[in-house]
Amino acid sequence: MRKYEVRVTPDAISDIEELASFYLELVDEVSAERFIEDVLGTLKNLDTFPQSNTYFDEEHGLRRIQLRYHKVSVVYVVDDGVYEVIAFAVFQALREPNSYTCRLT
Repeated sequence: MRKYEVRVTPDAISDIEELASFYLELVDEVSAERFIEDVLGTLKNLDTFPQSNTYFDEEHGLRRIQLRYHKVSVVYVVDDGVYEVIAFAVFQALREPNSYTCRLT
């Protein structure tokens, strides 16, 4: 089985940093570290069977996976032609991801 390369865009990195800062400032350092570990684990798991997560916007090929221990989701697209997953946004799952379609470009 061929694994997918997982690429994280600068926008997604910025989203991750913003959420980690939230945990650091409003909770504690341990919570921020656990959040980062959860993000990294989730991104790593996308290298195998990234299509197993359902679409939330099939028209644009957008998929979403929720982190295991946090109410945060990663928005990504899959390019089967080059075996690549592109994570381009990370957001609190309680927010609606309507604005993330425009971040594809």
